[in-house]
Amino acid sequence: MKFSPVFPKRWWRGGMVGLAIAAAASATAGANDNFADAIELTGELPLSGDQVSNTNATAESNEPDHVFESIATRSLWWKWTPANETAVEVSTASSDFDTVLAIYRGTGIQTLTKIGSNDDLGDFTLQSRIRFIARAGVTYHIAVDGFASPTSSASGVARISLLEFTSGPANDHWANAGVLAGLPPLNAASTNRNGTVEDGEPFHLTESNHAATSWWKWTAPATMSVSFTSLDVAIDDSILAVYLGPATQAGSDFSALTRIGSNDDNDAGDGSTVSFKAKSGSTYYFAVDGLGNSEGNLSVQLRAGPAPPSNDNFSSPIPVGSGFTSGRNTGASAEAGEPDHLEFPSGTGPTSTVWWSYAPTANSPVEINTFNSLFDTVLAIYTGNTLGSLTLLERNDNAGGLQSRVRFNVFAGQVYRIAVDGRNGSEGRVTLRIIEPGPARPDNDDFTTAFDLGSGTAAADTGSNLGATTELGEPVPTEDA
Repeated sequence: MKFSPVFPKRWWRGGMVGLAIAAAASATAGANDNFADAIELTGELPLSGDQVSNTNATAESNEPDHVFESIATRSLWWKWTPANETAVEVSTASSDFDTVLAIYRGTGIQTLTKIGSNDDLGDFTLQSRIRFIARAGVTYHIAVDGFASPTSSASGVARISLLEFTSGPANDHWANAGVLAGLPPLNAASTNRNGTVEDGEPFHLTESNHAATSWWKWTAPATMSVSFTSLDVAIDDSILAVYLGPATQAGSDFSALTRIGSNDDNDAGDGSTVSFKAKSGSTYYFAVDGLGNSEGNLSVQLRAGPAPPSNDNFSSPIPVGSGFTSGRNTGASAEAGEPDHLEFPSGTGPTSTVWWSYAPTANSPVEINTFNSLFDTVLAIYTGNTLGSLTLLERNDNAGGLQSRVRFNVFAGQVYRIAVDGRNGSEGRVTLRIIEPGPARPDNDDFTTAFDLGSGTAAADTGSNLGATTELGEPVPTEDA
C-alpha cells in the first residue's frame, strides 16, 4: 500500500510555489497521448488494448486528475462503444508500473463526466480495476496514468483489458434496491462481491471511492431520528451513503437523489454509520460500497435514534464560551415556530436543531465554526429571548467542506443564541468552536463600505479577505457556495 500525502489539487497547481512534476523530455510520446487521439477498441469482449509506454506521455491543458490522490501527468487514452448494455471490467492488471485508471463519457476533455476511477486494486497490488454498467451506444473514454506523488510520476508499459462478467448481488443496481419495510430495528444481509457501479451513479464519498455498490431502500412510516449502519462482516472496509429519493425508481435517474450524508469508519470502528431525521412518507436509499475495491459479505442495520440531547430546545441551551465544545444533534427535533436556519434553498425548514448560548465578556470580532463535526451542518446566530422574537445575525452552510463558519463582531453583555442543524435532516456529532478574538474584519467587508476604485478605465488595489464575512441577503453563485 502506498502512503502518499493527499493534497487539494489547487495547491499542486497554484498554491504550493515551486512544486512541479514533469514527464521525461522526449521528442515523441505514445500515439494515444492526447484525448483526441484515443485508440479505439472494437469488436466483441474480451478486448485488449495496444501495449503503449507512458514514459514520454504528457497531461493536456484542462485534463482532469484521474484519482483524487494523484495529479494527471503521463496519461494515455483509449475509447470503446458497446453495442449492447454490458457489465464490463476494465483492468490494468498486466501493466508493469503503478497505474491509476479512470472511465469517462463526453465529447471533449473539458466536458468529461467521470463514471469511475481507481488507484490500487488492493493493499499490495499497484494496478487498477473498474467494473461498471456500460450503456449501449455510449462512447466511454479510458484514461491510464502513472501514480504521481509530490516528487515522482510512475511510468512503464500500459496494458488494458476489457472483460464481460456476470454481475453480483440482486441489489447491485439502484433500480433493484433491496426493500426494508416497517419501523426500526430492521436488519438485512447481502454482499457486494462482483458488484458494479452504474453510469451516472453518484460518488458516495470521494471521487476515488467507487467500486462495487449494493442498494437498499426504506419508506419512513413516521417522522423519527434513525441511524443506518453497514457492518464490515467479511469486507475490509465499507463506505456508506444515504439519499432522499423518489418513491419508485421507475422513470427516474440518479439526478433524482439528494445525498443526506456519507461515512467511512464510524465511531465504533466496526463499519460505517449515517444518522438522519427521516420524514414520514419519504423514501430513503442506502448505498454501501467498498473502499479501495473491497468486496465481501455485508450486514446492514436500521436503528431508531437515541433520546433527544439536553439542548434540543431553544429554552434549554447549553452555555458555552471561548474554545471547543462537543455535542450531537442525533435525536434532536425542530420546534413549532423555529425559524429556517438555512439560507439556500429557503423553505426547507429545520429538522434536528441543538442550541447553545454565548455571552462574551468583551467587545471583539469572533469566529464560530462547526469544523470536524461528523455531518453536514447548518449554523445560525441569533439574538432574542424567545423563538418568536429572534433576530438573525449570521448564518452559513458549507464554509469548510460540509461544515459551517460565521464571523461577526460581538458586544459584552449581549447573549447570542447559536443554532446547529443538519442539512437535509442529517445528524451526528457536533464539534463547536468559538474563537475570541477572531480575525478582524477588513474595512471593505460590507457592501456599503466598498472601496471606490474611481471611474477610470484601469484601477488596481491590494487587500485581504482574512476575517471577512458574508452579509444577510448577499447573493451566492451556486447552491454549495
